[in-house]
Amino acid sequence: MERNTEHLSSPISLFLRGVSLLTSGAFHIALFLLPLLVTLTTIQVMLRFFFDINFVSLQELQWHLFGFIILLSMAHTLECGRQVRVDIFTPSFSQRTVRWIHIGTYLLFLPLGAILTSYGIVDVLHARSYEIAGPTHPLTAAMLTEDFPLFPLFSQMEELLYQTLFAGEVSSDAGGLGARWIIRAAFPVGVFLLTLQILSLLLREILSGAAPRGVRNV
Repeated sequence: MERNTEHLSSPISLFLRGVSLLTSGAFHIALFLLPLLVTLTTIQVMLRFFFDINFVSLQELQWHLFGFIILLSMAHTLECGRQVRVDIFTPSFSQRTVRWIHIGTYLLFLPLGAILTSYGIVDVLHARSYEIAGPTHPLTAAMLTEDFPLFPLFSQMEELLYQTLFAGEVSSDAGGLGARWIIRAAFPVGVFLLTLQILSLLLREILSGAAPRGVRNV
C-alpha cells in the first residue's frame, strides 16, 4: 500500500522509493519468467504424451523457474497488499491498533529475515564449493575431435564456464541440471528483498503517525 511520503526527510524518501523500484523490478523479472515456465511445461507435456520422452533437466528447470517466480514476487506482493491474509479480528480494531499490530509484526520479522538471508548466503557458498567430478568440457569433447583446429578454444571456453557459472553442486538425478547454486541463490535474494520491503513498510507506519495534519495515506 503506497502512502504519501512528501513530508518525510529526503534520505528516507529516497530509501522508500529505491526499495519500491527494486522490488518492482524483481517482480517484473518474475513476470518475464512466467510465460517461459508455461512454455516449458507445455513442451514437456507434449513430449511425454505424444513421444513418451521425458527430460529430467527440463522438469528440474520448471521447478527452478517456479521457485524464482515465487521468491522474486513476494516483496512487491506485500507492498501492494495482495498477500494472503485472514482478517478475523482486525476489522473491529481501530486504525491506530491495526497500525501498532503492523509495526510489531514488522519488528518481529526483521531479525528473522536477516538470519534467513545470511543462512541462504552460506548455503549458496557451500553449493559452489563442490568440486566437479569428470571432464570440465564434456560438450566440446562430444561434438568435436581433438584434432579439430578450434577444439582447444572451445574446450577452454567451456572449462571456464564450468569453473565459474556451472561450478559447484549438481543434481543428484541422472540427466539433471548443474549449477544448483543459482536456484539456491533465489532464496537469500527473495528473503532479502522481502526484508527490505518490510523495513520500508515499518518506516512508513512509524512516520505516518508523525505526519502533519492534512497529509493522508493514499
